[in-house]
Amino acid sequence: GYTGLSAALHLAQRGYDVVLLEAHRVGFGASGRNGGQLGSGQRQDQDWIEKAVGLDHARRLWDMAEDAKAVSGTYEAGLRG
Repeated sequence: GYTGLSAALHLAQRGYDVVLLEAHRVGFGASGRNGGQLGSGQRQDQDWIEKAVGLDHARRLWDMAEDAKAVSGTYEAGLRG
């Protein structure tokens, strides 16, 4: 799935030789059937997360999600040339 693709990408960027094995084509399983949305935040709204873990941790979770989107966008733009 996407986790394996991400791991392979990041290891290759660090100079490791990477082999990616898939049973079918890349994205064939559930990862390729989810509609491809990449949204902000977590599965709960930000107010709920802030109450659950505190403002500082909630902001770090938000930033982590935004960083993941930026990495995905940068990689996708590189694929398009």
